[in-house]
Amino acid sequence: MNPDIITFLIQECATLFQTTPEGICSPNRRRGNVLARNVVTDIAYNEFKFKYHEIGVVLNRDHSTLVQNKHSYEQDMVTIPQLKYIRRQVFHKAQDYLLQIYGGYICD
Repeated sequence: MNPDIITFLIQECATLFQTTPEGICSPNRRRGNVLARNVVTDIAYNEFKFKYHEIGVVLNRDHSTLVQNKHSYEQDMVTIPQLKYIRRQVFHKAQDYLLQIYGGYICD
């Protein structure tokens, strides 16, 4: 899988969380940036099967930091119901992006 999809996820999250891609990849701990980073990491790891190290390179994070943030993200999913909707929205946009790049399935 091409790491450009992670960059796409960052851009989509930046729009939805009203921040910038630079803010998401920075050490900034603003709540919107943290949530956006966690959504990017969750989708890239669980849906697109990137390794934490590969995600960390794009997000400027150590893989162990991303693993540690997984716990707080799971709690956020319970306490912030909109986060599930945002995650789903970002994931579907990423699927559309990949469809545009690589085209659809060919059925015989």
